[in-house]
Amino acid sequence: PRTGSHVWSLGCAAHLAEAVPPPASSRSAPRAMEPPPLPPPPLLLPPCGWQLAWRADLGKCVDASPVLACRFGGDPQRHSVTAFVGSHAGLLQALDLCSGAVLWSAQLPDRLEASCAISPRGDAVVVGCHDTRLYALCAHSGAQLWAYQAHGQIKASACCLPAPAA
Repeated sequence: PRTGSHVWSLGCAAHLAEAVPPPASSRSAPRAMEPPPLPPPPLLLPPCGWQLAWRADLGKCVDASPVLACRFGGDPQRHSVTAFVGSHAGLLQALDLCSGAVLWSAQLPDRLEASCAISPRGDAVVVGCHDTRLYALCAHSGAQLWAYQAHGQIKASACCLPAPAA
């Protein structure tokens, strides 16, 4: 990755932390009629053996959660999961969840603060931008399909609903 850039990564540490003792002020001697306080629950997870799987350079920080799109084919070898994630650099990327490969990258005019939405058919990704527009991009190529001019910055996720039945 570029020096000073932010990366989004998939992975897991083997454990979070050891048990944290309670603050000193809460460790006073128990009163005569009260049972002693219980120790804090441990925060230690069993070792899972996970490690960093991949990372993607998105230029600046990522505020929103990624959105996952699962595609299933008749052959299990053709199943795929794509992660769509945007950043303050205005960069929206489609990443293969297994390999981290960038499937496509689209540069929008301003920062992205909210998660994108996937159209009901899975063919479009809709995301709001700080430039006051709502963009729809092709989920397969990242090409812009349309843009809607809103009346202010868009900081919330879009919602895609199926078209009403005719």
